[in-house]
Amino acid sequence: MNDPINPNHYKTQSGVECIDLAELAPYALGNAIKYAWRAGKKDNLKQDLEKCEWYLNRADENGDTVFYRLESRELTKAVALFCKLSKDDFIDERNHLLVSAIVHGNTEKALNKIDDWLKDL
Repeated sequence: MNDPINPNHYKTQSGVECIDLAELAPYALGNAIKYAWRAGKKDNLKQDLEKCEWYLNRADENGDTVFYRLESRELTKAVALFCKLSKDDFIDERNHLLVSAIVHGNTEKALNKIDDWLKDL
């Protein structure tokens, strides 16, 4: 049974959960991570990608394109968490690459990945 509070589409084999990274980011980027992470797992894939794109654009408008606005201790934690993740933790390698682009502060690359993915639908 899927737990509605902590659903399976945010869990991974590695033990890292979406919220572990998303809560370290500014609000809009955290939401972009959420939609990139779950794209194809919960709701409509196209809808999740479009929401991710919307939040990335919102982050850009807010000047929050840098993922890490953290103390070095928190930055180290975020990088360590992402490094624990493997491509097998995601439904598709594209989810992993999209989350990676966001985590590494490359909003333009993330938006390009979304556009490429949407073209394939």
